[in-house]
Amino acid sequence: MLLVSIRILEIMSRFIYILMLMLCSMSMSAMNVSENGIKFIQEVEQCSLTRYWDNDAWSIGYGHHMPTGTHQYKKITKAKALQLLKQDIKIAEDAANRIIDELKWTPSQEFFDGLVSIIYNCGEGGIKKSVFYQRLMSCRSDSGQVNKADYNFTVAAVKNTRIPKNAKYAGIVKERRYKEHKMML
Repeated sequence: MLLVSIRILEIMSRFIYILMLMLCSMSMSAMNVSENGIKFIQEVEQCSLTRYWDNDAWSIGYGHHMPTGTHQYKKITKAKALQLLKQDIKIAEDAANRIIDELKWTPSQEFFDGLVSIIYNCGEGGIKKSVFYQRLMSCRSDSGQVNKADYNFTVAAVKNTRIPKNAKYAGIVKERRYKEHKMML
């Protein structure tokens, strides 16, 4: 009897150990942007192989911001632009996954793609200051399914997320937000 009890405890302890390893190695959401999401970002950002002044800093490629005060690149190749795009998308994906980990429902791939696009454009700090983010964090769910009224109310806020006051950029960003809104619906 004692041997059976010890054996059961050993099996249970191994099971718990394996379960803990699995949980520690997984991200809760770990979503990736789709090919459509990448193409969308490429389309709205467009590619410039020479640096350009983008509101408050130098940028190059598909909207890759260079650190303030640096002139990291003056000209790059298309391959380098794609490399920088992948790096920047990874940063935006990680931020989107952190945000999704806070939700009580799982978004669609299209929603995730739109979220990554907004973060790519605004940054994680910028998105967290938005009305869209506030609404997103208050979306109710029923058994893991988001309440449709909450969802529509939240996604509607995308249209006004971080529109610059500068008229030169406001129209371009507004058009992008409408496209992201459409994607997320």
